[in-house]
Amino acid sequence: QIFGRDGKHIPRQTLCDWALNAAELLAPIAACQMALSRAGPVMQLDDTPVQCQGGRGESNFQAYLWSFVNPEVNGVAYRFTPGRSKELIAAELGDFTGNLVGDGYSGNRAAAKIVSESTGKPIHMGGCWSHVIRKFRDARKEAPSMAELFCVDIGKLFDIEREADDAELSPAERVACRQQKSKPILMDIYSRARTCLGSYSDSGSLIKAIGYIRGQYRPLRRFLEDGLVPIHNNACERAIRPIAVGRRNWLFAGSVRGGHAAAVIYTLIECCRQADVNMLSYLEDVLVRVATHPAKLVHQLLPANWVKRFAPAAPELALA
Repeated sequence: QIFGRDGKHIPRQTLCDWALNAAELLAPIAACQMALSRAGPVMQLDDTPVQCQGGRGESNFQAYLWSFVNPEVNGVAYRFTPGRSKELIAAELGDFTGNLVGDGYSGNRAAAKIVSESTGKPIHMGGCWSHVIRKFRDARKEAPSMAELFCVDIGKLFDIEREADDAELSPAERVACRQQKSKPILMDIYSRARTCLGSYSDSGSLIKAIGYIRGQYRPLRRFLEDGLVPIHNNACERAIRPIAVGRRNWLFAGSVRGGHAAAVIYTLIECCRQADVNMLSYLEDVLVRVATHPAKLVHQLLPANWVKRFAPAAPELALA
């Protein structure tokens, strides 16, 4: 439609081919971002379902787009999988070791076990207290007073984290702070959860919220043991939300190849956004540069690195 307004009528298939071919050229840069996500002591992940068209004569199927974040690295890595099995997730985790932070999906834990057995190194699961507080907010209609007590206590956990951020505590100092201030609050939350059992409907939203924190007991406590582990997975959720919203416009991926191409493009566009890099200028330069750039130096083409190394040499490739 944009080309059409300028009098340029380009076939849809041509546009699709351009996007697919561009994504294949850019794939090594997106793979580098994923490698950086795996390299840290903490990796966060989240997913959203997308419909994908099958081959000729085959029906559509449900696939997934994933976001992976290393809190110590600028940017987000998106990945596409044609399912949500533990084997597919394990393939994305690769040789990761450390703390894996996500929601309570059992497939994440099963995938972490596969990788741990393969590498001989542990992966510790970390939970998300933002998931928890949303569940208790949903329970306010059923049990307003009790649900609010849980929400207030969880809110205190977030207040403690903000104080630690403001004080710029080191990981060791943050653990000490959490042990002193957060741990007693957790004990109160779990103690109250035990007293609620048998007092509310087992099918109600309050008991379901309590069941979630009981089922995620160890992951939700992991942040007490490691100061690098966040208490929530908000970074990944923020990254995956635009895809969930944009999905209303494009409805489905045209193919598995198209799904992988979308993940590459999402990765670089979001990395540009987080690094305040002009997306069009970046793509104009990198689509040409990537063909001759040394493979061992592909990290230089990540948006946060590109803007420091290549953009200053050309005024038109400045920051947005």
